[in-house]
Amino acid sequence: MSRTTRKKVFTLIVGFMVVSVTLILSIQKTSGDQYLEVIFFDVGQGDSIFITTPSGQQILIDGGPDMAVLDRLGRNMPFYDHSIDFVVLTHAHSDHVGGLVEVLDRYDIGMVLTSGVHGTSPDYLEWLRVIEEKNIPVTIARAGQEFTFGTVSMEVV
Repeated sequence: MSRTTRKKVFTLIVGFMVVSVTLILSIQKTSGDQYLEVIFFDVGQGDSIFITTPSGQQILIDGGPDMAVLDRLGRNMPFYDHSIDFVVLTHAHSDHVGGLVEVLDRYDIGMVLTSGVHGTSPDYLEWLRVIEEKNIPVTIARAGQEFTFGTVSMEVV
């Protein structure tokens, strides 16, 4: 075997090992956490909070005014994960719902929780259209209502 061929084989093996170790660490991180993880996304004006429960469920509260939330999700979710279990829209203002429209478009959403207060902004109307188009279950929040995610409970205040 020539020196060039050995070098190519060596580079290929090392590259494969690096990718393998990275995948193993990524999988261990997402499946082995014992704690509730809460991340407050910097999405400019507006809010967005991403929660991962110890059992791996993912909750997104609000989405900020634009697509910045997609970048933050991409940095904090495994590359192979294209679903979010629970999305909460606290109110229909564009600085909370604007980014969620793209989230609904790009991710499989298990369920949506809303305040039940409707808006008239184009972002909110698009949000409703995508929910209907993708047939995403929607629940209107009521005080005292509880949602359970493995060992974690969330109560509507």
